[in-house]
Amino acid sequence: MSAPLLSALPEDERAAFIDAGRLVVVQEDKDIVRQGEMPVGAMIVGSGRVEIIYLSENGLRLPVKVSEAGDDLGTAETIAGVPYAATCHVAASTALVVFTQAQMLELMTDMRCVQVLAAAACNAYMSHNQYCAADRALAVPQRIARYLLEIRDRSNTIYQNQSFLADATGSSRQTVNRVLGELRRREIIEVGKGTIHITSVPSLLAYADYKDADDNLA
Repeated sequence: MSAPLLSALPEDERAAFIDAGRLVVVQEDKDIVRQGEMPVGAMIVGSGRVEIIYLSENGLRLPVKVSEAGDDLGTAETIAGVPYAATCHVAASTALVVFTQAQMLELMTDMRCVQVLAAAACNAYMSHNQYCAADRALAVPQRIARYLLEIRDRSNTIYQNQSFLADATGSSRQTVNRVLGELRRREIIEVGKGTIHITSVPSLLAYADYKDADDNLA
């Protein structure tokens, strides 16, 4: 298994750590951990898809990112012994390898793994700061574009509908429909039932950065 968290370890040590975990195969779509609950352990995604969701104060379920094979979940919370910072919603047939706090603390005695975890945290901070800056400074069409980029999976697909995007970006459904229609006209995205597929990431990045945007859509 290729897992960034374990990338600094030699192959034999990486395999031994994975083998020491507990394999769990989730048979149906469901939340496996919930924001605010104490950790049941850290997880590495073996296969499948996990949506990381932040529960807002007004009850909205806001996807933060999509985790796929090799990504780790709940690592910092498990090590620190603090509640989960987000909810993890797992797609059916997803395989997870679960590790106890004791196993994670033992892993963190290797400074190579500490450095990898710290680098991942720094990248997450940077992504969060960029998103917050965009949310404050950009017009609604660009916020929508940036949010699409933020919550896509590795196949550049977003599993959300227009109503959700309107709530998540603080806009109306009509505005979201206009923006998605414009992006589809430019062949930047394809829209299906409950899905949006980004066909040109560079074009969407340019649109989100105001290099190729239409302010009249807001």
